[in-house]
Amino acid sequence: MYQNFVKVIDMVNIIIGQYEQPDMGDLLLLPTKGNVAFGTGKDCWGFSLTRFATMIADKFKVDKSKMMEKLWGDNYFNPETKKFTTDDTTASGKVL
Repeated sequence: MYQNFVKVIDMVNIIIGQYEQPDMGDLLLLPTKGNVAFGTGKDCWGFSLTRFATMIADKFKVDKSKMMEKLWGDNYFNPETKKFTTDDTTASGKVL
């Protein structure tokens, strides 16, 4: 799902870039900036990365902005070390 979201956001940013004017300000869509929401009208749910990061940051007692960076991108949570990593395997060889 993440890779599909990235493709869609990139395509929208390309279209925005084609019509962007200097007096419009920064229109770039970045989930880590909190200006993208994900949801479905059919199933009646939605969330932003900001909202999700706030919930998780409270649980793990970390800064919300740091959690937002960890939740968007090729980052993996390693339950053995209880830390985020960019490596998709654990030290014991398990795939994350």
